[in-house]
Amino acid sequence: MLLYFGAYVDFYAAIITLILLLIILARRDIYAFHEKILAIMIFLTFIMLIIEAITFFIDGTAGYRVLNIVLNTILFLGTSVIATIWAIFIDYKLFHSLKRLQRLLYYSYPIITTIMLLALNLMFPILFSVSQDNVFTRESGIVVSMVVLYVMFIFLLLNLIFQRKKLSNRSFGGLLALLIFPGIGGSLQMMFYGLTSLFSMFVLGLLTCYIALENIAVNRDSLTNLFTRKKVMDYLQSQHELGVQFRVVLFDMDNLKELNDSQGHHTGDQALIILAHAIRDAFLDNSMVARVGGDEFLAVVEYCDDVLLQKAITQIYNTIEQQTDIDIRFSYGSLCTKESNHQNIDELLRDVDEKMYQQKAIHKNYRRRRSD
Repeated sequence: MLLYFGAYVDFYAAIITLILLLIILARRDIYAFHEKILAIMIFLTFIMLIIEAITFFIDGTAGYRVLNIVLNTILFLGTSVIATIWAIFIDYKLFHSLKRLQRLLYYSYPIITTIMLLALNLMFPILFSVSQDNVFTRESGIVVSMVVLYVMFIFLLLNLIFQRKKLSNRSFGGLLALLIFPGIGGSLQMMFYGLTSLFSMFVLGLLTCYIALENIAVNRDSLTNLFTRKKVMDYLQSQHELGVQFRVVLFDMDNLKELNDSQGHHTGDQALIILAHAIRDAFLDNSMVARVGGDEFLAVVEYCDDVLLQKAITQIYNTIEQQTDIDIRFSYGSLCTKESNHQNIDELLRDVDEKMYQQKAIHKNYRRRRSD
C-alpha cells in the first residue's frame, strides 16, 4: 500500500513539474545559461518521477523483473545527473561564472560515483538488488552515493551563506528552498524505506525557486534591482483608487550621457546603480522606488511632509558623496496628492515631470553661468 501511495505522490508531482515546464517553454525566453539549465533540470525531474512511479507499480509483479532492473538503473543514474545539474545551477546563480564551473569538476563526482557503483552492481548487488520474485531491495552501497551528495549539499549551502550579502532576499530564499527541500526529502527517503520523498520535495524546491526568481525577473529592474515601471504604475493606480494620500518624487540623472561619452558605459551603469540605491535607502520605510526610464527613478512615499522630503534628498546627496568619486548629478520634481486635484495618475505624473524639468533647466543654466 505504501508503494502505491508513493506512486500516486510521484504522478501528482510529475503533473506539477510538467505544468511548470510548459509555462517556461510557453514564455519562449530560454536564452541565458541558467535558464537552459533550469529547463533541463525540470524536464529530467519529470522523467525521473514517471520512472519512479512505474517502479512502484511493477515491484513484486511477476514478469517485470528485467524492466524493474533497467528502470532502477536509470533512476539511480538520472538522480546523479540531476544532482550535478542542480549543483551547477546553484553555483552559477551565486557566482555567474562559466569558467568557475569548468574548474569545479567535482560537481561531476555524483555521476562518476554512480556509474562506478552501477558497474559493480552488475556483478555484486551493492546499490540495489531485484529478487527472482521481482522485489526491489536497497543495498548498503547506496550510502556511498548519498555521502557524496551530502558533501556537495554542505558545500553549496556554505557558499550560499557566504554569498548572502550579494543576493536579494528573494534570490536567497529561492536558492535556499532549492537546497533545503531536496535535502529533507532525501534524508526522509533514506531513513524510511519505501517512502518516496526525494523527487517530490525536489519539485517543491524547484517550484519555490522558480516563483522567487521569476518574480524578480518580472517586477525588478535587472541593473538596479529596483521595481519596474509596470510594478510602480500598478501601485500608483491602486493608491489613487483607494484615495490614499501619498507623495510622488521623480528623479532624473542630469549627466548620464556625459559620463557614458567621457568615461564609458560601465561608469554610467555604476552611477545609475549608486543613485538608484541612494534613492531607495533614503525612502526605505513605507515607500516604493522604481526605475521608470533609462535615467529616471520614481519614488512613491506615504507622507507629504516637506521637511521629511528635504531630509531624504540630503541623505541621497550624502550617500553619493560617501560611496563614490563619480560626478553624479540629478534633478527631481515632487507633488503630494493633497496639494493637487488630479483626475488620474497620468495627470499627476505629467505635472511631476514638469516640476522635475523646471529644476533640470535651473541646474543647466547654473552650470552654464559657472562655465562662462
